[in-house]
Amino acid sequence: MLVKDVDSNPSFSHDGQRFVFLRANDPDPGKYHLIITNADGSDEKSIFTGPVANVMLDAAWAPDGKTVVGAIMEQTGNSLTSVISIDSETGKQRTISKPPFTFINKVAWLPDGGALAVIVQSADTNFNRQQVGFVSYPEGKFRPITADTNDYTTLSVSSDGKTIATLMQQSVRDVYVSSGQEADYSDVRQVPSGDPVPTISWARDSHLLAEQYPSIRVMDANGEVKGEIANEKDSSAMQPSGCSDGHVVFARGMAKTQGMSIWRSEADGTGLRRVTEGKRDLYPMCSPDGKTVFYIDTATFFYMKVPIDGGKAERFSSEYAANAEGYDIARDGKTAVLGTYDFKSQKPTIALVSLESGKTFRTFEYDPRHRGTLRFSPDGKGIVYPIRDKGVDNLWAQPLDGGPGRKMTNFTALKIYWYQWSPDGKSLALVRGDSPSDLVLIQDSQRE
Repeated sequence: MLVKDVDSNPSFSHDGQRFVFLRANDPDPGKYHLIITNADGSDEKSIFTGPVANVMLDAAWAPDGKTVVGAIMEQTGNSLTSVISIDSETGKQRTISKPPFTFINKVAWLPDGGALAVIVQSADTNFNRQQVGFVSYPEGKFRPITADTNDYTTLSVSSDGKTIATLMQQSVRDVYVSSGQEADYSDVRQVPSGDPVPTISWARDSHLLAEQYPSIRVMDANGEVKGEIANEKDSSAMQPSGCSDGHVVFARGMAKTQGMSIWRSEADGTGLRRVTEGKRDLYPMCSPDGKTVFYIDTATFFYMKVPIDGGKAERFSSEYAANAEGYDIARDGKTAVLGTYDFKSQKPTIALVSLESGKTFRTFEYDPRHRGTLRFSPDGKGIVYPIRDKGVDNLWAQPLDGGPGRKMTNFTALKIYWYQWSPDGKSLALVRGDSPSDLVLIQDSQRE
């Protein structure tokens, strides 16, 4: 063991004597540190710190052994991330690049120090595709290297600077629906949907609401498209959720503002109206009475709520920061289940929170195989989330009375990326699929 609580891939200095890494929420919840340490783990030193809301997504040690470059999540103007250099001795900082309409989440130096290979997501694909690009150093000019329908998830540059090794990953995301006639949902069947579907929900009339870039498609249970929501130029709609009064709420990105906020519409796409004014508001959900919209402000990682007609937004739980497991609202509208994190034990937890007082009245531990989003079970007596065993996902129900958990499904293939019960709690819609990947070498023909 060299160091504990490492929240990024380490990057070693050219001489191999030191490495740099990120550590979040330790010792200060809500903050992160960029830390340099000797190769044996001794002499840790923080050279940069900031709020988790503007977290550094990746860092790489420059070939000169004096500079560390990092990509920071920071929205300014039409830029979503900033690439900065930090002097490893003094901590002095300089902004290198702020590519417009682009989100950079991985960086790797070319050995001559003249450029950085980067993994980027752009507004052109609703930020759903990760591609490879270059940022020149020190000029900071960005140019794309790949532009296809795959995702590239890792970066490693050869010692001669001529080749990039990366994992090319495909995304298979298909819609499945069960009528709930079988207790284990074994009657599930695939619904033809064409393009990949990241998230799925239900409208009040039992139609499906499918996120398909750049809009939301309204489909029947056979996959026939009945309409579209928020299909407008220079915008993208995602994460739909149907409300009991017939409205649909969703997150919407606008190229003009480079922000993500919550919107609502009628189920037929008419009556578009903005509900929140945030920069990165995501994962909306209506209260059972349709009067309130809950969501996550991912700029601050706060769990928030706002009247569906718009107005002042406020936190509905001040005790916890939001995490990847998300949240759900009970059918009685009185309780929320939150994905949380215990900083003392350094592990994710589950919290039941009163929506009236905002106070926590019970916490639970996850099954260690847990993956993905939390939901209340249709009968309200348990908490549900996917578990992964031997590469296959199934839904797992954890009773609120503290009893033993059980598998709700018995699928023998595929992973679960999203799921939602119908308003009556009988039918179940899921996004299932996989992410096959290949090792790819990208060669620079100009350097041959």
